[in-house]
Amino acid sequence: ELRFRVYDRKHTQTDVPANVTVTVKDISEEAVLNSGSVRLSGITDEDFIRIWHYQTQKLTKSKAERFREKIAKLLEIPVENVDVFSVQLRKRYPPVTDVRFSAHNSPYYKPVRLNGIVMMHREEIENEIGINITMVGIDECLYEYTACSYGSCTNVMEISTLPYMV
Repeated sequence: ELRFRVYDRKHTQTDVPANVTVTVKDISEEAVLNSGSVRLSGITDEDFIRIWHYQTQKLTKSKAERFREKIAKLLEIPVENVDVFSVQLRKRYPPVTDVRFSAHNSPYYKPVRLNGIVMMHREEIENEIGINITMVGIDECLYEYTACSYGSCTNVMEISTLPYMV
């Protein structure tokens, strides 16, 4: 946990104490290769992981954590066996965010199973968590001429060891 003081000129707040909790978890290559994915519209990466509720001024569970819990419930496995490990903003206006997740009960579930469970319960997940799932199993080649300017398109998942900051 990091502790620091914030100065916000816009809201005329000075010397406000703040805390940040950073969680680092090792995600295996097997987890990444066997991951499911969803594309969300109308939400930024920050909003998906946010735990501070502005209206109530209280801490709350993030949509990411609620998504994780819902996947665990649907698969009937402990929530500790589900990882939401990539949340990336694809487009700012209107916001589009890509989420990758994995789940295991020894061994890891395959992407087709993870994406299938989301497809089967899509409306239920959207309503419970308050998200809009526009694509299950992210396919950049769905609209071939928009993603690739030369006509031919191939999906490639690039795995990087570099962290992505939200």
